[in-house]
Amino acid sequence: MTTAIQIGQLLQSSIRGFSFGCAVPKPEMPHFGAFVKVPILNGTAQAIGTIYDIVLEEDDLVRQIVATPETPAEIILDQRQRQMPIEVSVLTLGYMQGTTVKSGLPPQPPLTLDTIRLCESTEIAALTNDFNFLRLIMQASEAPTDELLVRVLEHAVSVQSNPSQYLRFAGQYLAQLIGNDFQRLDTILRRLESLL
Repeated sequence: MTTAIQIGQLLQSSIRGFSFGCAVPKPEMPHFGAFVKVPILNGTAQAIGTIYDIVLEEDDLVRQIVATPETPAEIILDQRQRQMPIEVSVLTLGYMQGTTVKSGLPPQPPLTLDTIRLCESTEIAALTNDFNFLRLIMQASEAPTDELLVRVLEHAVSVQSNPSQYLRFAGQYLAQLIGNDFQRLDTILRRLESLL
């Protein structure tokens, strides 16, 4: 039985990614670059991905409040405590069957209304031990790839036993992927240095 925190329910999906809905973020709710999982293959496996976008859905009441000059602080606080719909977009990076974690696209997408949970540190470590997940991030035209890459590696390095060695290997892998774009590579590597 899983103890991972439930954070939402699936809205739509493909094998490349999915989106889910949830209520107002709390400290344990999703963050940009966080790893999440959702059941696939009739619950016999889990698709694992990273959050690349979080959107607060349009709300007609907010439009009315914004149009009101000098809105009292109590009204703003009350509005922020309401259940506001949030749509979260996820890039699929791998999948897990039993205790085996594989980077790459899963064989099937998850089904709507399935439960989304935060990944546990052991699952993040297993997925990110193989640097192939970096290629999927770099190829994602829908995501802010450079920012996402740094944030994902920040999460990944936090679960590694040797963070400096891990980042060195990640940098070498990135050099193979984008070595022909030296300025971009240099910017990313400088950002990664700050993670230690």
